[in-house]
Amino acid sequence: MWKIARLRLIDATGVAVFDIAMYTNCLRALLADPAISLVAISQDCPSSLGSDQAATYRRLAEAVASVSVATMKPVVFFNNLSDAIHPAVLEPLELAAVPALSGMRNALRAISHLVSYYQYVDIERPACASYRDARWAERLASGLPFTERESKAFLADHGIAVTREHLATTADEAASTARQLGFPVVLKIDSVDIPHKTEVGGVMLNLDNEAAVRSAFADMLARVKTQAPNVHINGVLVQQQVAKGVEAIVGIATHRPFGPGVVVGSGGVLVELLQDATFEIAPVTRGEAIEML
Repeated sequence: MWKIARLRLIDATGVAVFDIAMYTNCLRALLADPAISLVAISQDCPSSLGSDQAATYRRLAEAVASVSVATMKPVVFFNNLSDAIHPAVLEPLELAAVPALSGMRNALRAISHLVSYYQYVDIERPACASYRDARWAERLASGLPFTERESKAFLADHGIAVTREHLATTADEAASTARQLGFPVVLKIDSVDIPHKTEVGGVMLNLDNEAAVRSAFADMLARVKTQAPNVHINGVLVQQQVAKGVEAIVGIATHRPFGPGVVVGSGGVLVELLQDATFEIAPVTRGEAIEML
């Protein structure tokens, strides 16, 4: 497990401030110690430094930058004062992608969170399954949004149970499909241009016979074309209606700079009303999933 096994402090403030070779060797000695996983450099280099002082601390920052690029271990530079780091000192650190933090309390807290995070990710976690069909990788790579029908097909192909459905393009086809699925059924408009179907009258529930399905099919197409005249309509989904259960939202969302995460919360119209969804970076363990629910 990635962790800090030993804490060592080296005070190189005196001669080393003016002897850059000595300062650099101190850093290299720390980084070479197999028991040390992270090196943090503490200095007093606020934006109010005079030009001579800024030049001195810049040389120290350049030494930090030079050793950081030669190691895989994290190297952090922080200003003991809460003031911003002097621009002349900050420049070589930024060029070497060395985190530069202000304020001892904030810096130590950030380092603590980094250690905690690595301990967290080292826990054995479920593996991310690859796509079972190469066509899904290609479809996702296109960047185009999925229709509801495509989304459910993707879930079904990856082992997640979904309701049975069929895309109908005529009223007769819709009625025949409803008879095969068993009543009652749901009709939903199928269009990638309409993510919120209820807002344009694109959902009809509790259709319990073929005549009701034919009538609802015609009414829905007419209503949607009036509400959204410029959208492309693939047809109407005829879906098995599920009467019992808990309505929930379960999905994937990406919040930059983090990767994809799992979202769970109250579903249907309650999504916006309650706003009680919870989010966890993927992949989640079974225990984490239960806790989220």
